[in-house]
Amino acid sequence: MDCLVGKEVSYADLLIGNYLCKPLGLGMTDLLSMLGYPNKQTWWIQFKLLCTT
Repeated sequence: MDCLVGKEVSYADLLIGNYLCKPLGLGMTDLLSMLGYPNKQTWWIQFKLLCTT
């Protein structure tokens, strides 16, 4: 979770990223759109790192 240091991200966001992206096979941009994050490129990187560890 070191990749999320300094970012405003809640525990719920971590759970959503970790448990939804893998089993549901959601595209990260789709997931981010649902979560309402404006900077999709930044959050794509953060969640991609989270979901692959």
